[in-house]
Amino acid sequence: RASILTSEEIEASSVKSCYTHICIQKNMGRLSGVQKQVLNLYISFIRAAKTKPPAERDRWIFTIRERFKDGSGIKKNNFRQIEYLIRKGEKQLEMFQNPSLKSTRFY
Repeated sequence: RASILTSEEIEASSVKSCYTHICIQKNMGRLSGVQKQVLNLYISFIRAAKTKPPAERDRWIFTIRERFKDGSGIKKNNFRQIEYLIRKGEKQLEMFQNPSLKSTRFY
């Protein structure tokens, strides 16, 4: 049976699943500094999506999830690419938080 989740439930499940995925993948209870940065960036994006109009919110959240899933295949010792993507994400978050932004396209 399909159910419609509220944005709060989506945020809670997204954050929990992201944290659980990282912990299971790394087989540990603590996150590294870089993992914390990525998780905090993800949480900031989800929170920013909650400020968008309700009709567009699901598309924003879907886009955010897909972008973070794209980066999940990067090897943990590829620090140069990870740091680049974190900086790029922080810049995109600044644009994303603009209330007049209507499109969910990321480059």
